Amino acid sequence: ARAWYGVDVPIVAHHHHLDPSWLNPLIEGRVMRAVECVIVGSEFARRQASEELGVPTEQFAVVPYGVDRALAPGPRPEALARRLGVAGAPIVLFLGSLEPRKNLAFLLDVWHEVTRMRGEAKLIVAGGGPRLGELRRRARALGIEASVVFTGHVPAAEKLDYYRLADMLVFPSTLEGFGLVVAEAMSCGLPVLISDRGSLPELIVPAAGGLVADPTDRDAFVRGILTLLGDATIRRRFGTANRERVERLYRWDVCAAATARVYEEVLEAWRARRRPR
Repeated sequence: ARAWYGVDVPIVAHHHHLDPSWLNPLIEGRVMRAVECVIVGSEFARRQASEELGVPTEQFAVVPYGVDRALAPGPRPEALARRLGVAGAPIVLFLGSLEPRKNLAFLLDVWHEVTRMRGEAKLIVAGGGPRLGELRRRARALGIEASVVFTGHVPAAEKLDYYRLADMLVFPSTLEGFGLVVAEAMSCGLPVLISDRGSLPELIVPAAGGLVADPTDRDAFVRGILTLLGDATIRRRFGTANRERVERLYRWDVCAAATARVYEEVLEAWRARRRPR
């Protein structure tokens, strides 16, 4: 940008995470080395970029993403429950895109085992994408289509109702730079079962706000779902702890203030380097 526009200003970049690609060093790596600072949402994102691209860790500032206060606990949306055909059932929610890194084929295998012990429970897969048909076929092949609801794309304005409908969130993703869906569910007072990959373990206090498991360990995820579905006291305790954690760390005003501080520090360092000596 400096060379193209001929401007001499400090530059701060924002980075989520690296998906596997041979282009990463040619694009992200060049950008990160050329700017004054890179803001990332997690320690994982900083570590991943530093290790894969050789960018010094001090080039990064970690600022978590913000969650709106409107995402809060509330009455169960019974109209949505009736529309989805899940009224009265225990609800396990996945919300997000259906891309491979979300690990949904694994989740369906997990759910196949869960239904052997909790046949009344329902899994809601809230999200859309090209893999929707493939996942529906897998559910049919496993014989679990009656206990899995695929909603397709969920508009942002409807997400709150899905969080309020659920008893817990399950998120077996293998790669996240932050995990905004998990933070949103926490804000709504949900307990969570998450994978131990990427940034996800940074979001919660394990065994205080949720459970963490290897996203290749089917038995561990089965146990996690059964544990949370089977104990309302644990769900309430985890949900309360998660909401308190979001209030401390992941609100927009907290994250905006932290972002502003990074910009101020970059600008002050830039000015200091240009002061006459």
